[in-house]
Amino acid sequence: GLDRLACTYVPNMLPNRRFRAMPIGQPDIQGCESLLDSLDEIVTGLLWDVLLGQGRLAAPTQMFELQGDGSWRFDLHKRTYMPLEISGTSGQPIDQLMKVIQHEIRTQEHIDAALYFTEQIVGAAGYSPQTFGLKIEGRAESGTALNIRERQSFLTAGKKSAYWAPALEEVLETLLMIDSVQLGSGVTPERPTVEIQDSVPHDTTEVAATVELLARAQAASVETRVRLLHPSWSEKDVQAEVSRILSETGLQMPDPMQAGELP
Repeated sequence: GLDRLACTYVPNMLPNRRFRAMPIGQPDIQGCESLLDSLDEIVTGLLWDVLLGQGRLAAPTQMFELQGDGSWRFDLHKRTYMPLEISGTSGQPIDQLMKVIQHEIRTQEHIDAALYFTEQIVGAAGYSPQTFGLKIEGRAESGTALNIRERQSFLTAGKKSAYWAPALEEVLETLLMIDSVQLGSGVTPERPTVEIQDSVPHDTTEVAATVELLARAQAASVETRVRLLHPSWSEKDVQAEVSRILSETGLQMPDPMQAGELP
């Protein structure tokens, strides 16, 4: 009994650089393929350095034991070795010809390079590094500082909320229709209004200080200050709050010098 589908499509991000003429969303990492490949190579290089950095012992052939299967075995737990003289070593014992090979593992260089490419990928995807725990420096920040440092992430989230809000409104309206037609509740379906809240709450102290400065300078009306303090309120709530403030402060009282008519 409905003229619509019970589901709706929400694009991740528009416009799609590959299909600009179609309302098909694109992934956040579109265009970052080369950066992702570079990050993969860096991590692979770190693992390869770890493999190369394993300690190895180079010893003359005389110190190995021939096994029955034809392989040579070097006993690491052997306490004594028979010193042998080898030509060209100037009488140097064979046990002094053993060498330990230990390549350097460039861990920090690989980590720095990986973090650099990670930041580039995060930025190209439309987010701030702080959102992914990068460059946080272990500091607790206020709401204003956080908004500044994570501005790019908030802009991306704001764009995506513009795609989600109408889709959620349509889905909720469809559910009301299903409830009315299929379940027989008799409700009148209405399209609701969806407001997506900011991910970071505003610092009440900072906003209150701003409102106080505006009121002291007489640079904003009561309605403007109420809207600044409560940006998510509806028009009805704002007007009701303005009326209450004017009533409590006595600003709605008529001017006694203007009351009545002069004789």
